[in-house]
Amino acid sequence: MLAEAARIWAAAGLGPVIGIIPSQSARNTLAAGVPVSYNAAQFLGHLPGRRGARSPIPLGPGTLLVIDEASMLSGPDLADLIAYAKNHPARLRPPGRTRPVPPPVGTSRQPAAPRRGHHRARRV
Repeated sequence: MLAEAARIWAAAGLGPVIGIIPSQSARNTLAAGVPVSYNAAQFLGHLPGRRGARSPIPLGPGTLLVIDEASMLSGPDLADLIAYAKNHPARLRPPGRTRPVPPPVGTSRQPAAPRRGHHRARRV
């Protein structure tokens, strides 16, 4: 899905695409579909024990940042990515649902059958 989104964005001439993912091994997999990819620490310029010690990767106009496995990012990294994209000419798109997944039917949070009100049998 990310590779296809990156291909469409680039083909439309909207700008470059950068893939961001939490780990280096996952970055290697993502790079097969999104060639310009970084793990989050590389992109944000972190060094061991020093957040943001280097400058983040520069962004050009219209850059699309696609984040794979966004739920696996640390809160501070995700916040930094959002702030960086907001303050630069970039769009940030984590893939997947934009709303929480509803609980399975029959769990304590959702009844197995919807309530439809009371019905009375009619006499014939």
